[in-house]
Amino acid sequence: MLSLAEQFGHCLYNEGFTRGDRLAIMLPNTPHYIFSLFGTFRAGGIAVQVNPMYVEREIEYLLHDSGAEMMVVLDQFYPKVKAVQGKTALKKIIVVSMGHSEVHLEDHDVLFETFMATNTSKAPEIAINPKEDVAVLQYTGGTTGPSKGSC
Repeated sequence: MLSLAEQFGHCLYNEGFTRGDRLAIMLPNTPHYIFSLFGTFRAGGIAVQVNPMYVEREIEYLLHDSGAEMMVVLDQFYPKVKAVQGKTALKKIIVVSMGHSEVHLEDHDVLFETFMATNTSKAPEIAINPKEDVAVLQYTGGTTGPSKGSC
């Protein structure tokens, strides 16, 4: 698993993902979640966790508020993300397919396996400050209004 997280981190780096950038992750409990999460850390980024149960308006708000420009999403949630993409900073969507259905990708979006095939190296060493740099941006339940990102 470590090698796949390293590989994912290097693929992010090759896409121009740098320290402090945000990667939204909208996955249930799958191995891809672990690769994406730790790969984001290795690239010096901030993981923005997106609840797979969110509806379009919640996804739009979270993406807009977090400023995430890349996202990893399960294939069955891809249409909801595409529906709001134009209202956010989201530039690239990496789609995890568990064989549930055939996915028709648009724009610069890519399947997880295809994204991973772009590089097989370890992630480069990124200097981070563990006392200052944010690793995860977790959104609250929004009981007193819209969800708020906490780190």
